[in-house]
Formats: sequence, structure tokens, C-alpha cells
Amino acid sequence: MVTAVIGAGLAGLTVARELAAAGQSVRVFERNRGFGGRLATRRTETAAFDHGAQYFTVRSDAFRDTVAGWREAGLVLPWNARFVEIGAEGICPARDVVRYVAVPSMSCLGHTLAEGLHVMTQSRVVALMPTGDSWRITLENGETYPASSLVLAVPAPQAVTLLNSVHRFATLLGKVQYAPCWSVMLEAEEGLDSGWDAAFVCDGNPLSWLANNHSKPGRNGVPAWVAHASAAWSEAHRSHAQDWVAQTLMRAADELLGGTPLTLSSVHRWLYARVTHPMGEPYLWDSTLRLGVCGDGMLGARVEAAFLSGRQLAERILQG
Repeated sequence: MVTAVIGAGLAGLTVARELAAAGQSVRVFERNRGFGGRLATRRTETAAFDHGAQYFTVRSDAFRDTVAGWREAGLVLPWNARFVEIGAEGICPARDVVRYVAVPSMSCLGHTLAEGLHVMTQSRVVALMPTGDSWRITLENGETYPASSLVLAVPAPQAVTLLNSVHRFATLLGKVQYAPCWSVMLEAEEGLDSGWDAAFVCDGNPLSWLANNHSKPGRNGVPAWVAHASAAWSEAHRSHAQDWVAQTLMRAADELLGGTPLTLSSVHRWLYARVTHPMGEPYLWDSTLRLGVCGDGMLGARVEAAFLSGRQLAERILQG
């Protein structure tokens, strides 16, 4: 009796850990090499860039208790930086709120949550088939695995592809919408001080975010700046060549930093970066076929939303 979880992002790892803690046998399938989804970090010889989720905040009691445990274990710390908003009227302080980051990198949180779980990385699921009272999972390499229960914790469009012609959830998930995001990673010279560490950039600029990863607690290496393009700009240029995107966004970052010389390190396109139209429910669950769906596509574009979706689906599965 194995529960299969497809996706090792925060929602999938949360489901898997909750079920495993209750004594269930769980196997997680992840198409990529790492864990945590958009809780991602890219490293070079000299720097490290949190090029996906930049931080997370806390609103609910359930997530607050969990974050308190992470903080006690040394997994997360507040990011006490100089946050600003940059707009047509200039630079002003951003809203004061506690923003948490994983240490020493955002990806470390996913790796820690995956410890003790049976996670198969680089295992892309290409087909799902209900077989009586169970499921058959087929990987890209042709291997198949049985499962008594199945959880999809992937972006809704990927879940739709797997569930088309298989389950009615595909129609419901087809309503979930996402915005893409181009992320550019830049290295700067030591000693650069723009007067701020992280900026929310208002409309009129290709960028929506620019931050010095080096200002986060526990970081080492040279100053590493992460620039995120706005949702509108990313959508308009979603299919443009990476080199052109990188150079365009690097020039925008350079202007915001006062003409400081920057060195391009890498560029990445997050195709499903931000949920713009969520399902509006914490999860989907078919008790007859024992099929569930969770993730930030259910409740919204926040790290906490992914956690709550996974936690609540796990609680429902354990009810039987």
C-alpha cells in the first residue's frame, strides 16, 4: 500500500512527510534533480543565487507553528534587509513585514524536508492509469510503479496533461492560470552599496524585483543580484532568446543600481512562476479512486499557500 506523490516541491514534500509520519509508505517522483520546486538556488564557483522564491511570509497559525520549528532547527531566519519600492516618484521604504529565508540557501529547505523520504529524482512521470483499486505510474524511461493512492503536487498545466482522458479533475485544473517570470542572475563588484538591499520595482520597468542575495543571512561569496522581470514583460517575451532577455534585464538592473558594472551569471525562465487565478480550494480529492491534487495553484501564489494545501490534503487522506 504505497502512496505516490508526483512533485517534490513544498506541497508535495509536505504531503509526503505528513503521510510518512503517520506510518504510511510513500514514494515521491520528481522530474528534476533537486527538491523544493521554486525554493531553488543556482550556484557558480563564486556565488549562489536564490533565483526562484525570494522569501516567504507567515499569516496562518498552522504555518507559523511550522516556521517556528524550522527556525528553532536553524533552517530559516528573518531577512532583515533594507527593502524599498522604486517607482516614478523615486525610492521609498517598503512595507514592514517579517520575511523569512532558508539558510544557507533557499534550496536547503527542500533538501531538509526530503530527508528520510523515498524520493526518486530525475523521474519524469508521463502517464497515469487507474487499474481497479490502484494506480499504475509510467515514467519517461518506461519503468512502471503501482500505487494505492496518488497525489499530484505539480503546476496545474502539468497535472492537466497527466489527467486528460483519465479523470474529471483535468477540467477543473484547466481553469488555474499562471504568469511566467524571467530570472536573471548577476554578479557585482565588492563594496557596491546602492543604499538598499532589495527593491520592489513598480510598473513601467521591465523588472518587478531586484535584490542582493548576499544580504540574506548565512550567505557567502561575491555580491549576487537576482533580477525578476515583471509578469507582463515575461509574458510578452516568454519565447524570446535567453541571451536577448538576459542582456535587456541586465541593462535594466544596471540602471537601477546607478550604472554599476554587472556580470551576467545565468538566466532562467520560470514558466509557472506565479498563480494568477487559483482554484480557490485547498485541494482536490477523489475518495473513490484515492486521487488528490495540491499545490499553490489551489490557494494562491505564496509559499504558505503551497504548504497549507499539502498539509490539508494529507489530513484528508489520513481520514480514510
